[in-house]
Amino acid sequence: MGEKPPPDPPAGTHGSPRGGSPVTPALANGGLRGEAQRLAARLFHLDGFKKSQVAAFLRKNNDFSGMVAREYLDFFQFGGQTLDQALRSFLQALVLTGETQERERILSHFSRRYHRCNPGAFPSPDAVHSLTCAIMLLNTDLHGQRLGRAMTSAEFVANLSGMMDGAGFPQGAAEGSVRLHPQREAGVGSG
Repeated sequence: MGEKPPPDPPAGTHGSPRGGSPVTPALANGGLRGEAQRLAARLFHLDGFKKSQVAAFLRKNNDFSGMVAREYLDFFQFGGQTLDQALRSFLQALVLTGETQERERILSHFSRRYHRCNPGAFPSPDAVHSLTCAIMLLNTDLHGQRLGRAMTSAEFVANLSGMMDGAGFPQGAAEGSVRLHPQREAGVGSG
């Protein structure tokens, strides 16, 4: 017996992962944010949704999807966590799917939230985003299909030069994400 797919948000909203429908007059009069909050809460608590369905509601390039993503990320409390710890907890809550620009859009929402929770950790959300994307690429390099030799820790750190709002990341910020994978030191992946 197959599972019944979860219902889409109300007709006429941008809440459907297929997006693009016009906003109804009721939602245009201040109800849009409330609708986004309700959908975000359901997504966070997996109320009628699976982890594999969450990203579809956060990744679209429209105002409603952006509101849902912001409301959804507000459920995460990243204060005092390192970037890799926060990224792990975030990625345990959903399956990051979609085209590259859609996944990047979700990671951008994550980066802004991480920066709001840890304003002194990095100078800007863009700096957080640069390191977040680099960590994701490093993970792909470690676990993805091997096309050549794996990147070393030194190469990873060198690749981030100038990526923190034009400056280098502080000593240890980039290296900390590499230390998660000791086999990196020798340039050997497990994949």
